[in-house]
This record gives sequence, structure tokens and C-alpha cells, in this order.
Amino acid sequence: MYKIKSKPEDFHVREVIDLKTNDSGRFAYFWLKKRGLGTEEAVLRICEKCRVPRKMINYSGLKDKHAVTEQAISIRREFAGKLQDFRDDRIQLELLGFGDERINLGTHSANRFRIVVRNIASKPRVPFVFPNYFDEQRFSKNNALVGKHIINENFNEAARLLAQSEFNLERQVKRVLDENASDPVRALRQIPRRILSLYVHAYQSLIFNEILAEHVARHSSEYFSVPYSEGVFRFPLDRIPDRELPIVGFGTSRQVIEEFSIEVSPRQFIVRQIPELSSEGTTRPALINISELEVGALEEDEMNPGNKKCTVAFMLPKSSYATIVVRALFSQAETGKT
Repeated sequence: MYKIKSKPEDFHVREVIDLKTNDSGRFAYFWLKKRGLGTEEAVLRICEKCRVPRKMINYSGLKDKHAVTEQAISIRREFAGKLQDFRDDRIQLELLGFGDERINLGTHSANRFRIVVRNIASKPRVPFVFPNYFDEQRFSKNNALVGKHIINENFNEAARLLAQSEFNLERQVKRVLDENASDPVRALRQIPRRILSLYVHAYQSLIFNEILAEHVARHSSEYFSVPYSEGVFRFPLDRIPDRELPIVGFGTSRQVIEEFSIEVSPRQFIVRQIPELSSEGTTRPALINISELEVGALEEDEMNPGNKKCTVAFMLPKSSYATIVVRALFSQAETGKT
């Protein structure tokens, strides 16, 4: 079985972002390089050491914890001096300049990856296309199941699953449930909206993955399957058409629902008791728009004697998963599809 992220240096991510700078800008832009820390974890460490309010620092996207990552952050200009004096053994900050716009979620356009894949026997066969699945990171901690219960207005079960979590955030749910077991909606609302929305998005992502797997099966003459926690990924070995596929919400048309035999009703995504969780839905390309793909030579794997390693590099749009590209490249040999 191939291995990635054996050490943080094996998984390098560099954000692609276009920052407009000028000498008089209200915001300072810093380049944040971190090792073995999540983005929010790194930002909290910066805020604590620099005595800066958390709300002052913004970033465009969350980057992997088990990796070496580089990305831009912004902060009000008056706090820039504090960040310039920051020192940490796992975080580096470099002042890029100043600008008029705060960095917001989704400001970046793409990410560049350099990934060392270990414990392999041969170089991969590069497929013609890469399906644009959501990967496991989207579905941790029963995310999709909690989202399904919310959409089905089974709030008791959603709150129960969250109350079982060991994470501090969701302990609030358990406490409120203990205090008022008959009001799970109130319990759920103890979770910040941006977090609670992730559960609905996870369920939508699962439905999208099922639609995409069916799209592959319909249009590919040969594909291989790779199981994951929520089902099966299908990867084509030939070309299949790209198209926009639905991320289902209350705005999804009946025609689309019927075309893909989607079993959930769009109206279910109008969450009347927690209306801020209602989701109109959108679309997502079936295929990843991958660019600058390079597959390096086989080398001896010093961490897995007797096996090889290989470095792959590529650039992806901000919403696509590098781990899906790695699956498409290196799972073929493990399924016998070479």
C-alpha cells in the first residue's frame, strides 16, 4: 500500500494568490510557512505570542496539518510590527507588503503540491483524466451522517452524534442536551454557524461523490474502484466527458434530480427550524483541472527498505483534492489495473 505524509516534508503545499500591494494599504500581508500545524492552530499560536486579537488575522483557506505549507495571511497594518518580531520553531512569517483588501476565505485561486509517495514498486500510469471527488478529509467524525440527520430534520439524532464527540466544541451540545433534552435544535445552535454548516456541506459532498461515481460508470469503458469510508471512488482508465455536476440544494432542478436518480428532495435543504443552514446548492466540475503534472523518477525508499518512492508535483484549483490525484495515480497497481 502506498504511503503519503510519512513526515511533514513529504507533503508540501504552496498557495497561489494574487495580492495587490501599495505603500499606504490598511492591511499588512504576511507569508506564513508552517510545519506540522493546522492553519487555525498556527494562527492561534501567532495571536497568543504576539498578543493580537484572533479576529484581526484572516486567511484564504485551511492547509493540511501533517505537511509543510505556505500561504498568505492579512492583519490590520497597526499590528504588523508585532508579527515581524514573531519567532517560532514551526512557523515562519515574512512581510510581503501592504494592501487595501483583507484576505478572505477563497481569495486564493489554486495550490501547488509536491508530494513524496512511498512504499511503491513502480512508477504510476498517468490517467487521461482525474475525477473531482471530495476526499476523506470532508467526511471525518460522522460529518456526512450528522448533515443527513439535519437535512431530514432528525435533530435529536444529529445532536446525539455530536454530543458523543470528544472535541471541546461539541461538548457544548452535550451540556445543553443534558440541561434540556427536549430541545435538540437549541443544542445544535450552540455550535457556530460556520462549523454547523460543514455537516450539511459534507452530506452534499457525499451525494456529489455518488453522482460522480455513477457518471464514471456510465461513460467509461474501463475503470477501477477504490473503497473509502463513505463508499467507493471509481477512476476511469479512458477519457470521459467533463460537465458540471450538481451539489444538491433547494435550487436543484427536478430534471437534474431525475437524471441522476437522486433520492433526496431539494426541498429538504430548506431547514425550517435552523434556516441559516438552508442551502441552495451549486455545481462542481466532474473532472479536476490539473496542470503542471510531473512524476519523478523512482528512488530507494529509506523509510521502507526494499521499496521505492516517487515525487509528484502539480497545481490544482482551490476546491480540488491532491489526495484524489494521488489515489488516481497510485491505486491502479494495488487493484491490478496497470
